[in-house]
Amino acid sequence: MPQPDFDRLVLFGDSLTDAGEIFRLTSEVLAIPFPLESAGYAGVLSNGPVYSQTLPDLLGVDSEVFAVASAQAVGERPLWQVLGLDDPNPPFDGALVAPLILPDTTADDLSFDVNLGAQVDRFLAEPIEGDTAASFLIGLNDVSRLDLEDPGALFDAITLLNNVVESTRAAAQAVVDSGAADTVILYSFPNAAFLPGAADLDPVAVAALDVFVGLHEVALRDLASDLEDDGADAMVVDLNALTAEIDADMAAFGLEAKGPVLLGTGTDPQIILPADPGDLPTLFFPEDPAVAGLDPAQVQFFDFLHPTTAVHDVFAVYSAAAITRETHVLSEFTSIRLFDGDDHLILARGGSDFITLGGGDDIALGGTGNDTVFGNGDEDLILGGSGRDDVRGGTGDDLLAGGPGRDRLTGGSDDDTMIGGTGDDRVDGRSGDDVFVWAPGDGDDTIIGGSGNDTLYLAESAETAAALADAESGRSFWEAFFGTWDLGDLGLSVSGIEKVRLFASLEEIPGGSDGALADADLWGVV
Repeated sequence: MPQPDFDRLVLFGDSLTDAGEIFRLTSEVLAIPFPLESAGYAGVLSNGPVYSQTLPDLLGVDSEVFAVASAQAVGERPLWQVLGLDDPNPPFDGALVAPLILPDTTADDLSFDVNLGAQVDRFLAEPIEGDTAASFLIGLNDVSRLDLEDPGALFDAITLLNNVVESTRAAAQAVVDSGAADTVILYSFPNAAFLPGAADLDPVAVAALDVFVGLHEVALRDLASDLEDDGADAMVVDLNALTAEIDADMAAFGLEAKGPVLLGTGTDPQIILPADPGDLPTLFFPEDPAVAGLDPAQVQFFDFLHPTTAVHDVFAVYSAAAITRETHVLSEFTSIRLFDGDDHLILARGGSDFITLGGGDDIALGGTGNDTVFGNGDEDLILGGSGRDDVRGGTGDDLLAGGPGRDRLTGGSDDDTMIGGTGDDRVDGRSGDDVFVWAPGDGDDTIIGGSGNDTLYLAESAETAAALADAESGRSFWEAFFGTWDLGDLGLSVSGIEKVRLFASLEEIPGGSDGALADADLWGVV
């Protein structure tokens, strides 16, 4: 992956970015801290690492996360307000959280300000050496105050938008003017239809929220331009476009349901009071029966507000690509041809697109539709998405993934990694020492190794182990000579493949621990 122009990343924001701060804060004041580990939360508002914990490793930089769950962009918000208390001083009669408050909790403990301005103040209080980038994903908790069912909320929304943007501007300007950071990364809001609750909103409210999200993104781009004029490096990571694509084509990212896994928002558990007043209450979240039996890695949301770690992985790898590459978000039925040697990220979205990559380390996401994508020089990562795609690698060690649909993948002259995905695909490695990855459920594929020393990796299961054992035991001289394998029990037609191996984890495959295949795993295509 191309390297960024900074060696340290600081991240500001709310629960999407919080890497454990709200758990730390509530551990100091509550007998049962939030988010609930017993419900499956991993010390963060998800079932595993959030994007802010994964992104620094992908970029190869040090990091510090100042984000706190429940943070807003505007004003102040002490912890006692987050916990639903009337003030920071006991007694806390009537508060739902009162039975959990530790006896030695002080007003100072409960007065910790979680909001953006205080996060930035804490960052600026400690001098930092090195080239630093500051990232901001903030404002969603401000937006949550809007009453989307109220026709008069439009005027409130305009005022709120201005306040959120101006607070973000003040925070970004403060870190730049102080010299503490010379790169600013601004995140747009997720798409309005991305949240599970969007389906229950009036269509007019969803449309209005879409407009709000779009106006916020425009304002962030204006802010980035102003920061550039002042001499800083600034960019906008288009989370709106990415989440719209995830919502429209979830299967392309390895997801089967929106969810959520838990019926709640992370801070509103159901409470069973103890029989003995001296005991702690029982806190829990009911599970959503609609996704019962699914691995959380196949579900978009862990609760009504917070994505699963599988989606956070997509956020992280997309962010890393957007930060280190020139980004192109296409409209439907678009053609784009790149002829330079720079590194690009292309999010094609819907429609049948025609994409020709340039000579850099490019990433292309075809999206829905029947797409045609041509790689070129260097190491490209091409994800076809849903539809009947034609993906060709060209020169360089490329990773090609088809996604749902009947795809045609064609490698090039170097050592490619190829994943057909679900659907009945034709996968042709051509020359080079290529790697093919297949798992049960990927479809009835035709796999052709071509010249070179090629290897097919089958996800280990009782089915694949038995099929491979049968193929090896009855293999003739000519089958070995031509690289054919009788794997018809798996629905596979295999030729030109020198070796077939089982794998239990991606680390057993070249590139599976820190290469293109590891990135593909974060994208959810393997």
